[in-house]
Amino acid sequence: MRLELPATRKRRMVSMTPLIDVVFILLLFFMLASNFQQWRSMPLNLAGQTEKPNKLEPNFNVNIGQDGELTLEDSPVELENLTQMLLERVAGGANPRILIKTDAATELQTLVHVIDRISAAGISQITLGGIKP
Repeated sequence: MRLELPATRKRRMVSMTPLIDVVFILLLFFMLASNFQQWRSMPLNLAGQTEKPNKLEPNFNVNIGQDGELTLEDSPVELENLTQMLLERVAGGANPRILIKTDAATELQTLVHVIDRISAAGISQITLGGIKP
């Protein structure tokens, strides 16, 4: 008894050319659709590059420690309370200058959070003073 088996089909090879074409079209689309402009900037002065501070304006030092601990004029302060503390100290006065000193191991995101809190207090003259010993 003889069984007739169906003829085996040849496996078709998937061509890589259309796949590569699709990848390049997607790459081109995303490159053209992207916006490479900065959507937000933070103006910072570097220490030593600004004019001499006005003696009438109060100056504050904000130190950021290694583990993110903050001190405002040598008194510890929490990040959540920094805006309120600055608002109380500046109450009705001129726009003060803030000098920020960081530790060498301070994370950039912590520095950005501190600058956001200072800006929320309405202070625009922020100077990044460098690494504290």
